[in-house]
Amino acid sequence: EANAAGLAVVAGAAGGTIEAVEDGDTGLLVDGNDPQQIADAISFLLDEPETRARMAATGRTRARQRDWAGAARALTRRLDRPRRVFDEPSPSYAEGKMLPAALPDEPGKPRLLVTIDCEECFDWRHRRAEGWRLAGLDALATLHRRIAACGLAPLYLATRPVLEDADWCAFLDEVADRGEAACGIHDHPWLTPPLFEVPNAWNSYPCNLPGHLERRKIASLAELFAQRFGHAPIAHRAGRWGGSARTAELLEEFAIPLDCSPAAFQPPTTDGGPDHRTITNRPFLAGRQEKVLVVPAAGLVWPRGPDPLARRLPAFGPAAKPQRFTPEIHPLSRLLAMAERIERAGEPFVCLSLHSSSLVAGGNPYAPDPDSAGRILERTVALVEHLVKTRGWRPVTATGLARIANDRGGGAG
Repeated sequence: EANAAGLAVVAGAAGGTIEAVEDGDTGLLVDGNDPQQIADAISFLLDEPETRARMAATGRTRARQRDWAGAARALTRRLDRPRRVFDEPSPSYAEGKMLPAALPDEPGKPRLLVTIDCEECFDWRHRRAEGWRLAGLDALATLHRRIAACGLAPLYLATRPVLEDADWCAFLDEVADRGEAACGIHDHPWLTPPLFEVPNAWNSYPCNLPGHLERRKIASLAELFAQRFGHAPIAHRAGRWGGSARTAELLEEFAIPLDCSPAAFQPPTTDGGPDHRTITNRPFLAGRQEKVLVVPAAGLVWPRGPDPLARRLPAFGPAAKPQRFTPEIHPLSRLLAMAERIERAGEPFVCLSLHSSSLVAGGNPYAPDPDSAGRILERTVALVEHLVKTRGWRPVTATGLARIANDRGGGAG
């Protein structure tokens, strides 16, 4: 009503106002429980008549587009389509620009990057702002030391609880200073402020959030990262592989060159997860100006059935299903068979990904007990040693990949 009357709006960021007010375009969203924020927003609009007039004009235009006839038509369209009544998700990567990146030294053995989500331990069935714990730093340091001996510099992607913890940040800062790792941010939206949404399965995928809210969460993480380490993050990963073409555009805005959000070949999930079936292991450039390199977590279409038979079956048809290439899920024998198939297919690049919580007993569903957590650590080391020392896969650094985004075709080291 205020927009329809030609007024800029200051509104508390809760409930329907998050959708009704487009922050920065038709008004300003603030913490409705913070009198100082409310006063500052009102003062800003009073002192900036041109901004106030622009927001008022935009708001009036938007309000006129939302009459009762239009609302009835939209509701009728929804009811005519049997589907989940949620906000429309942002466009998939396939609907945006997907320019295959030029990787160095092709053809040849695959280039290998290891990414580790540095995250809190929590019950994956219930994603909430409470009920989590930080653990596993000693196990992560052990894993780092052993894979660094293979010449690998992993990319660590930290959630907000990790960035707020002095011990975790000290470890990440130390290995990065030694040139043994690179660091970025990992968005668990149910823990990343501003916490305007009521957490549920649908909005646990950042691509399903309103665009302005995904933007503010990325900004919040990037700001905290810069406070901790004195520089901007080199990479970003959306929680639950929930990235999109919009995510890449937002990262471009914040000059974050790497987006590690999608998982190769993964189909949409029943709770609203994105469709990555058209994404392969090969990195590609995205964003409005194609300045973000999207680095998918490795996967392949792996035939069902016993591994000896699976090696001979074609990677398509009803006998096959998408699988992530990760030591969290598969035994070492299957991982080695998968590596063989990846290499035979001529894949130029593989991003091996796992969670720090998988190194903790009870840290996530992959590691329900101490034995499983220990096996994941040992399996990761054995796989990396096999790929690098036996198969001759070539380690690549996040810094080298970032140069591809910056140079649009430069080499990776």
